Amino acid sequence: MSTKLIRPIITTCLVSSCTFMGKKIVDSFTTKDTIQSRLESQGYRTIFKARRHQFKRWKEAYSYHKEDLVGLIPVGISTNHGAYLLKNWCFHNMKESPLKHDLLAKVVKWCTMTIKGGILDEYKVKAAEDLKAEKEAGWNTIWGFHQEAIKAKGIDSVEKLSGWCFYNLRLPHVSSNNDIVRDALRFCTLEKVPR
Repeated sequence: MSTKLIRPIITTCLVSSCTFMGKKIVDSFTTKDTIQSRLESQGYRTIFKARRHQFKRWKEAYSYHKEDLVGLIPVGISTNHGAYLLKNWCFHNMKESPLKHDLLAKVVKWCTMTIKGGILDEYKVKAAEDLKAEKEAGWNTIWGFHQEAIKAKGIDSVEKLSGWCFYNLRLPHVSSNNDIVRDALRFCTLEKVPR
């Protein structure tokens, strides 16, 4: 091939490569880092990503954190209204910069899936703590099926199991908690019985 043919081809390739690389560099500076993108990169699932019973997850989040939310959400409103206001707060604040560390911590705490929410979203089970009339029977059933494994975790009574579940079901549903998720699925839930 002659130099006259090669030179335009090389120039075209260089211009294309530089244009592509330049666009990538500009995009990296102009793409806004948000709390939502930071959470997703760290493996958190926001309640907005719940596949089933999303509003129920918002009501749980509001109920769990009602005392922390006093400055943001008026006292004495219904759980439904509080959940709606929390959802709205999360929607707007997840667009903010993750450099606002106190805001990032609040969004992680109030707007992401808990272990309980993640389990109920992924499996056809119900949490033993949510049982009404048959709550004691539910805990005893779990204890009967998994007593040895539960005791191996240092839990030696149904009451302590209930406390363990209460605490651990409220932790964030992230990969660093996978062992807890696995144990919570076994020790804190029952299969749903079709009606």
